[in-house]
Amino acid sequence: MIYKIRQITTFFSAFAILFLTFSNCTQTVQNTETKRSVCIQKVDSLAWMLQSTRNLFVFKMDEFVERQEEMNENLTKVKFVSANKLTEENMSDVSQYNAIYRVYKSNAGKYKEVVLEAENLFYEIKGVEQELKKGKFDKEIDAFLKEYNQLKIELKHNHEETLEVTEKLRSVEPTFMRIAPAVDKIMESNFPAK
Repeated sequence: MIYKIRQITTFFSAFAILFLTFSNCTQTVQNTETKRSVCIQKVDSLAWMLQSTRNLFVFKMDEFVERQEEMNENLTKVKFVSANKLTEENMSDVSQYNAIYRVYKSNAGKYKEVVLEAENLFYEIKGVEQELKKGKFDKEIDAFLKEYNQLKIELKHNHEETLEVTEKLRSVEPTFMRIAPAVDKIMESNFPAK
Protein backbone atom coordinates (compact mmCIF):
# COMPACT_ATOMS: atom_id res chain seq x y z
CA MET A 1 0.00 0.00 0.00
CA ILE A 2 2.79 2.39 0.85
CA TYR A 3 4.30 1.46 -2.48
CA LYS A 4 1.05 2.47 -4.25
CA ILE A 5 0.90 5.76 -2.35
CA ARG A 6 4.49 6.52 -3.36
CA GLN A 7 3.66 5.74 -6.98
CA ILE A 8 0.62 7.97 -6.90
CA THR A 9 2.54 10.71 -5.13
CA THR A 10 5.40 10.44 -7.60
CA PHE A 11 2.94 10.49 -10.49
CA PHE A 12 1.15 13.58 -9.19
CA SER A 13 4.45 15.28 -8.36
CA ALA A 14 5.75 14.62 -11.83
CA PHE A 15 2.45 15.78 -13.31
CA ALA A 16 2.51 18.92 -11.13
CA ILE A 17 6.10 19.72 -12.16
CA LEU A 18 5.27 19.21 -15.83
CA PHE A 19 2.11 21.28 -15.50
CA LEU A 20 3.89 24.14 -13.76
CA THR A 21 6.79 24.07 -16.21
CA PHE A 22 4.43 23.99 -19.19
CA SER A 23 2.22 26.77 -17.86
CA ASN A 24 5.28 28.87 -17.02
CA CYS A 25 6.65 28.32 -20.54
CA THR A 26 3.32 29.27 -22.04
CA GLN A 27 3.17 32.36 -19.87
CA THR A 28 6.74 33.29 -20.90
CA VAL A 29 5.90 32.77 -24.56
CA GLN A 30 2.73 34.84 -24.21
CA ASN A 31 4.66 37.51 -22.31
CA THR A 32 7.36 37.56 -25.01
CA GLU A 33 4.75 37.74 -27.76
CA THR A 34 2.99 40.60 -25.95
CA LYS A 35 6.25 42.51 -25.54
CA ARG A 36 7.17 41.89 -29.16
CA SER A 37 3.71 43.02 -30.27
CA VAL A 38 4.05 46.26 -28.31
CA CYS A 39 7.51 46.82 -29.78
CA ILE A 40 6.20 46.21 -33.30
CA GLN A 41 3.50 48.81 -32.67
CA LYS A 42 6.20 51.27 -31.63
CA VAL A 43 8.17 50.55 -34.80
CA ASP A 44 4.97 51.05 -36.81
CA SER A 45 4.57 54.47 -35.17
CA LEU A 46 8.11 55.33 -36.32
CA ALA A 47 7.22 54.26 -39.86
CA TRP A 48 4.12 56.46 -39.72
CA MET A 49 6.19 59.44 -38.53
CA LEU A 50 8.60 58.89 -41.41
CA GLN A 51 5.76 58.67 -43.91
CA SER A 52 4.40 62.03 -42.74
CA THR A 53 7.83 63.51 -43.48
CA ARG A 54 8.09 61.78 -46.86
CA ASN A 55 4.74 63.28 -47.85
CA LEU A 56 6.45 66.68 -47.75
CA PHE A 57 8.83 65.67 -50.55
CA VAL A 58 6.88 66.88 -53.56
CA PHE A 59 9.95 67.83 -55.60
CA LYS A 60 12.66 65.62 -57.06
CA MET A 61 15.71 65.33 -54.83
CA ASP A 62 18.14 67.12 -57.19
CA GLU A 63 15.67 69.52 -58.77
CA PHE A 64 16.77 72.58 -56.79
CA VAL A 65 20.47 71.80 -57.09
CA GLU A 66 20.06 71.64 -60.87
CA ARG A 67 18.01 74.84 -60.94
CA GLN A 68 20.59 76.56 -58.76
CA GLU A 69 23.40 75.63 -61.16
CA GLU A 70 21.45 76.84 -64.20
CA MET A 71 20.46 80.05 -62.43
CA ASN A 72 24.07 80.69 -61.44
CA GLU A 73 25.13 80.38 -65.10
CA ASN A 74 22.35 82.72 -66.24
CA LEU A 75 23.11 85.30 -63.56
CA THR A 76 26.80 85.21 -64.45
CA LYS A 77 25.99 85.76 -68.15
CA VAL A 78 23.49 88.54 -67.46
CA LYS A 79 26.25 90.58 -65.80
CA PHE A 80 27.83 90.93 -69.26
CA VAL A 81 24.68 92.28 -70.92
CA SER A 82 24.87 96.03 -71.35
CA ALA A 83 22.28 97.98 -69.39
CA ASN A 84 20.80 99.61 -72.52
CA LYS A 85 19.76 96.16 -73.82
CA LEU A 86 17.63 95.44 -70.73
CA THR A 87 14.25 97.03 -70.09
CA GLU A 88 13.10 97.99 -66.61
CA GLU A 89 10.90 94.90 -66.60
CA ASN A 90 13.91 92.75 -67.56
CA MET A 91 15.96 94.24 -64.73
CA SER A 92 13.12 93.61 -62.29
CA ASP A 93 12.86 90.01 -63.51
CA VAL A 94 16.61 89.50 -63.09
CA SER A 95 16.46 90.99 -59.60
CA GLN A 96 13.67 88.59 -58.58
CA TYR A 97 15.52 85.73 -60.26
CA ASN A 98 18.57 86.58 -58.18
CA ALA A 99 16.47 86.59 -54.98
CA ILE A 100 15.14 83.12 -55.84
CA TYR A 101 18.69 81.98 -56.60
CA ARG A 102 19.78 83.03 -53.09
CA VAL A 103 16.94 80.97 -51.56
CA TYR A 104 17.95 77.98 -53.68
CA LYS A 105 21.63 78.46 -52.85
CA SER A 106 20.96 78.25 -49.12
CA ASN A 107 18.30 75.50 -49.28
CA ALA A 108 18.87 73.26 -52.31
CA GLY A 109 21.61 71.27 -50.60
CA LYS A 110 19.57 71.06 -47.40
CA TYR A 111 16.59 69.67 -49.31
CA LYS A 112 18.75 66.93 -50.78
CA GLU A 113 20.21 66.20 -47.31
CA VAL A 114 16.80 65.81 -45.64
CA VAL A 115 15.60 63.52 -48.45
CA LEU A 116 18.70 61.33 -48.07
CA GLU A 117 18.40 61.39 -44.28
CA ALA A 118 14.77 60.26 -44.53
CA GLU A 119 15.84 57.36 -46.75
CA ASN A 120 18.53 56.41 -44.26
CA LEU A 121 15.97 56.50 -41.43
CA PHE A 122 13.67 54.27 -43.50
CA TYR A 123 16.36 51.60 -43.69
CA GLU A 124 17.20 51.97 -40.00
CA ILE A 125 13.54 51.44 -39.08
CA LYS A 126 13.32 48.41 -41.35
CA GLY A 127 16.48 47.03 -39.73
CA VAL A 128 15.05 47.40 -36.23
CA GLU A 129 11.80 45.81 -37.41
CA GLN A 130 13.67 42.79 -38.81
CA GLU A 131 15.74 42.39 -35.63
CA LEU A 132 12.56 42.62 -33.59
CA LYS A 133 10.83 39.92 -35.63
CA LYS A 134 13.88 37.68 -35.24
CA GLY A 135 13.62 38.07 -31.46
CA LYS A 136 16.78 40.08 -30.84
CA PHE A 137 15.02 42.37 -28.37
CA ASP A 138 12.93 39.70 -26.58
CA LYS A 139 15.24 39.76 -23.58
CA GLU A 140 16.78 43.16 -24.23
CA ILE A 141 13.85 45.57 -24.03
CA ASP A 142 16.15 48.34 -22.80
CA ALA A 143 18.25 48.00 -25.98
CA PHE A 144 15.08 48.24 -28.08
CA LEU A 145 13.87 51.30 -26.18
CA LYS A 146 17.24 52.96 -26.62
CA GLU A 147 17.13 52.40 -30.40
CA TYR A 148 13.47 53.41 -30.55
CA ASN A 149 14.05 56.67 -28.66
CA GLN A 150 17.10 57.52 -30.78
CA LEU A 151 15.16 56.93 -34.00
CA LYS A 152 12.25 58.96 -32.69
CA ILE A 153 14.57 61.91 -31.98
CA GLU A 154 16.17 61.62 -35.42
CA LEU A 155 12.77 61.41 -37.11
CA LYS A 156 11.53 64.49 -35.28
CA HIS A 157 14.65 66.43 -36.24
CA ASN A 158 14.34 65.30 -39.88
CA HIS A 159 10.68 66.30 -39.95
CA GLU A 160 11.39 69.77 -38.54
CA GLU A 161 14.25 70.33 -41.01
CA THR A 162 12.07 69.11 -43.88
CA LEU A 163 9.24 71.46 -42.91
CA GLU A 164 11.60 74.41 -42.74
CA VAL A 165 13.34 73.72 -46.05
CA THR A 166 10.25 72.80 -48.05
CA GLU A 167 8.40 75.87 -46.75
CA LYS A 168 11.17 78.14 -48.05
CA LEU A 169 11.38 76.36 -51.38
CA ARG A 170 7.62 76.28 -51.90
CA SER A 171 7.34 79.97 -51.08
CA VAL A 172 9.47 80.94 -54.12
CA GLU A 173 8.13 78.30 -56.50
CA PRO A 174 5.31 80.43 -58.01
CA THR A 175 7.70 83.31 -58.60
CA PHE A 176 10.26 80.98 -60.18
CA MET A 177 7.60 79.56 -62.53
CA ARG A 178 6.68 83.10 -63.59
CA ILE A 179 10.20 84.60 -63.81
CA ALA A 180 12.25 81.71 -65.27
CA PRO A 181 10.72 81.94 -68.78
CA ALA A 182 11.34 85.72 -68.83
CA VAL A 183 15.01 85.24 -67.91
CA ASP A 184 15.29 82.46 -70.50
CA LYS A 185 14.09 84.97 -73.15
CA ILE A 186 16.72 87.46 -72.00
CA MET A 187 19.36 84.74 -72.33
CA GLU A 188 18.13 83.68 -75.78
CA SER A 189 18.04 87.26 -77.13
CA ASN A 190 21.48 88.20 -75.77
CA PHE A 191 23.26 84.85 -76.03
CA PRO A 192 21.90 82.99 -79.04
CA ALA A 193 22.60 79.27 -79.21
CA LYS A 194 25.43 78.35 -81.54
